[in-house]
Amino acid sequence: MQLTFINLSPDDLRQLLREEVERLLRQAQPNPVEKPYLSITQAEQQHGVSKSFLYRLSSNREVSTRRVGKSIQFDAKELENYFDKTAKRSHAAIEADLKKGGVFPTLKGKRYV
Repeated sequence: MQLTFINLSPDDLRQLLREEVERLLRQAQPNPVEKPYLSITQAEQQHGVSKSFLYRLSSNREVSTRRVGKSIQFDAKELENYFDKTAKRSHAAIEADLKKGGVFPTLKGKRYV
């Protein structure tokens, strides 16, 4: 890459060099590899649930799994989404959202506005 430094102030030159160095450093750093699957032990520890509960999720096909040899691995994102979906909201969180003007369903199908 060829740079031309015509009519650049010292501050502009510093900024240009800083941006280029940061870009080169980002390219040089390897991206951390995120594990898309968790072993049963990792899933158990990460989410604080029993192995039997995880096996039940697998057998009911509520989350995606794969077999590697004799072990089962759980899709990490899907498992996280499952627990987020089943989480109950606190009254304080619901009231805060209502103050913002949100609409939320109730158990009987009515809506708060």
